[in-house]
Amino acid sequence: MKAINLIFILIPLFSFCQPSKQLQSLIDAERTFAQTSKSKSTKEAFVSFLSDSGLIFRPGPTLGKKFWQEAKEGSDLLTWEPVFADISAGGDMGYTTGPWEFRNNRGDSTATATGYFVSVWKKESGQWKVALDMGVSFPATSLKEPLNFPAQSKELMKQNASKISLQELMKREWEFIWAQHENWRTAFVNFSTSGVRLYRPGHFPYIDDESKNQLFAETDKKYSYDLTGAGLSASGDLGYVYGKVIVITNDAGVANGNYLRIWRKQSSTWQIVLDVVNMPR
Repeated sequence: MKAINLIFILIPLFSFCQPSKQLQSLIDAERTFAQTSKSKSTKEAFVSFLSDSGLIFRPGPTLGKKFWQEAKEGSDLLTWEPVFADISAGGDMGYTTGPWEFRNNRGDSTATATGYFVSVWKKESGQWKVALDMGVSFPATSLKEPLNFPAQSKELMKQNASKISLQELMKREWEFIWAQHENWRTAFVNFSTSGVRLYRPGHFPYIDDESKNQLFAETDKKYSYDLTGAGLSASGDLGYVYGKVIVITNDAGVANGNYLRIWRKQSSTWQIVLDVVNMPR
């Protein structure tokens, strides 16, 4: 994959808050995960930090720990760092995201692939473990995102006692799937937060209004989703869904991939906070 040079664009700096202790523990877990890959090996990092039921996509959903336990040790180097993270009110589930780079050999100075990762984490016996890992790749770019680790709000903490229902989340997901068939832009406006993060193959994440409007203006693609699985925090305010996606273009092209959507319950309504479409390389 050839790197392309883009004019540096400064992404607006989001309001930065000191993360809560629970959120900081998640950020620290992600950073330790990344450091293990850098100082030891990618295999050891994923075997150590993936849940026994944790999923990666090779190309479809695969038990990640088993996959990496059976993988051969290589001389390649996968590095990454979190720049955004959030957590459930109960502190048992969260997600992290940020840039990654891949080098064929540990001594290489230039990355052969770059992109953004998304990891969904859950607490197991008091320790953070990765429940699902997905990402997108895109050419190297000078675009950068500042650290943005929000503090938990009082409103969010009050939702700890909200009614827990995985079925409610999945129903909301199906409502979105049908709505986006009618009008993709309107569906995202109605079903997502204003700060929703959108990840698509080949592009730096759409995280500001200008870039998202450019994405919404595209009319050459349609997305067909098939929900496969879902997970919900114990506090019932943070959840995720994943499954298969078919991308159909106007020239009759068809591409099969996977998707991940992370939802947060705000004011008793589920809203999308992060949306990923992943196409196997």
